[in-house]
Amino acid sequence: MTFIAWLLGNKFGRWVAWGALGLAFIGVLFLMGVRQGKDQEKAKLLAQSLKNAMDRIKSNAEVTQMSARARRDALNSWMRE
Repeated sequence: MTFIAWLLGNKFGRWVAWGALGLAFIGVLFLMGVRQGKDQEKAKLLAQSLKNAMDRIKSNAEVTQMSARARRDALNSWMRE
């Protein structure tokens, strides 16, 4: 309690208190920015993951609709390349 009284009781203490308050505010803003960046990266990764899943589903549907002969020919041509 005496430290707080000293801090607010003289001019230097008030400057220290305002400086600490300012640093705390800047720290909170920084941490909010870091969290927002992490959230954006997670959303970007999730969107890419969903896109990849849709591509796999579409590719699987195309292969499923092929006849056995067409599948074999496609596989053989892929193996030669």
